Amino acid sequence: MLKRLKKDSEGRVSLSARKVICTVGAAAFIASTVCGFNYSISRTVTLTDGEKAPIEIKTTKGDIAKVLKENDIRLKNGDKLNFALDTELTDDMVIEIYRAIPVNITYMGETKQYLTTKRTVSEALSELGLAVKETDIFEPAYNESIESGSAIRVVKTAEEVIEVEENIPYKTVKKINKGLNSGESRIAQEGKEGVKVLSYKVSYEDGTEVSRELVGESVAVEAVDEVKEVAPEKPIDNYTVAMNGSVRASRGASLSYSRAIICNASAYDLSYSSCGKNPGDRGYGITASGMKAQYGVVAVDPSVIPLGTKLYIEAVDGSWTYGYAVAGDTGGAIKGNRIDLFFNSNAEAMSFGRRQAKVYVLN
Repeated sequence: MLKRLKKDSEGRVSLSARKVICTVGAAAFIASTVCGFNYSISRTVTLTDGEKAPIEIKTTKGDIAKVLKENDIRLKNGDKLNFALDTELTDDMVIEIYRAIPVNITYMGETKQYLTTKRTVSEALSELGLAVKETDIFEPAYNESIESGSAIRVVKTAEEVIEVEENIPYKTVKKINKGLNSGESRIAQEGKEGVKVLSYKVSYEDGTEVSRELVGESVAVEAVDEVKEVAPEKPIDNYTVAMNGSVRASRGASLSYSRAIICNASAYDLSYSSCGKNPGDRGYGITASGMKAQYGVVAVDPSVIPLGTKLYIEAVDGSWTYGYAVAGDTGGAIKGNRIDLFFNSNAEAMSFGRRQAKVYVLN
C-alpha cells in the first residue's frame, strides 16, 4: 500500500518527505548499477578449433555452449570438446574442439567406416574401442599418422600350443627258430602300436591358422615289437645253376647268357655311411674300374665275375628285378658269391637290404 506524502501550506512536499524520496532513489540506482555490472562482466577465453590456429575471444556469455553460438561455431557428428558444453566460463579458459574425420577400418576381415578425433593409427583404434595389441599386424604401421579417408587394416594375431596324438608303428623283429622247417615262420609275439604326443605352436591371423611349429614330443605309450620266428636260411655257396641259355628280360627281350649264378645281393649308394666319402673327396663317385657310380654299375668279386662283364640281375623267385648291369666295382667285403647293387639314394639301398639274386652273365 502506498503512503501519501505530507505537503506544507504552499503545497510543497515537506523536507522530511524529500529525504525519504532521495534515500529510496539512491538505493534503487545503486541496486541497478550493481546488477548491471554482474550481468555484463567480460571474460577472455582461448579457442582452438581442430587444425586451425588458436583465437582469443572476449565475451560476456556464461558458458561454453553460448560462446560457440555467439561465434557461429558448430559441432558436427563425432566432434568432441575438452569440456562439457554447459561448463561455466572462467577467465583465461582454453577451449579445444577436436574435429572428427572419417576413416575406413578393416578389422577381423570386415571393413567399416568410423569417425575419430585422433590422428594416429594406435590412438584411433583405442578411441574406437577396437581391441588390439602391438604384436598384431597394422597397415599403416601402429604409430603412423592418419587423415580424413585413411584406410586402416588390422590383422589380429594369436598363438597357442596344442597337443596332437599320433600312433607309433611297431617293428617286426625276426628270430631264428631251428625247430621250423625251411620256409616256415610263425608270430611269437603280436605287435602293438604305441602313442606319442606332439606339441605344436600354432599361429593364427584373424582366427585362421597360418602356421604350426613342432616344439615338443613325448611318448605316452611305448610300441611293442612283433616277433616273427623264421626257419634258418641255408647258406648259398657260389655255384652256377645254368649254362648257355636265354632269359626273358623285363622289357620282353630275350637275352642270351653263358651262365647263371646264385649270389647273395646287398646294396650301396653314394652316402658317406655307404661309400665312406663325401662330395669333394678324392675318388668320390668313381668306381674301381674308373666308371661313374650309377644305377646299373655293380660291385663283384673279379675272380668270380670279371670287371666289365655285362649282366642281367633278378630275384631267384622272380619277385623283383634289378635289370641290366655291368661289373664295374669291387669291395673289400664282396668276395665269392657276393654282389653289391648300386642305388641312387640311401633310402632305396636301405630298403633293398640283403636278398638272393640270380645273376646272368650275358654273351
